[in-house]
Amino acid sequence: MQNIENIYEIDLSSIEDSKMLADKVVASLEDENAKNASIKLKLGDNKVTQSQMVFIKSLIESYGSKLNFVETSNVLIKDICLEMGIEASKERPELISISSESFNDIQNAKLDDLREEFKAGFENKEQ
Repeated sequence: MQNIENIYEIDLSSIEDSKMLADKVVASLEDENAKNASIKLKLGDNKVTQSQMVFIKSLIESYGSKLNFVETSNVLIKDICLEMGIEASKERPELISISSESFNDIQNAKLDDLREEFKAGFENKEQ
């Protein structure tokens, strides 16, 4: 489990029993950080049915959170998720946090590069 800003990750990839899946989801949602959060569910190669996915989604919503992403290696589960309006794929790139100062520094460096290219283009035309 991991909280990245308001994204809360529930890792079910190592759980095989469907009852244990529900228990793990409930236990995870009891964490204060999971309430009213965007939930990322890691299923790995676990096989769940459409009714189990509907149950898990409803359970998450009952805690005021929203299931926004499922990480799975199972194509059928990906299809089930997409039908339910949930983004799903095998891997999700890690989210990074960047301060506004760093963002501004990056933007300014790019602008400086563009200015240099622009000036170089005019200097080449004048010759």
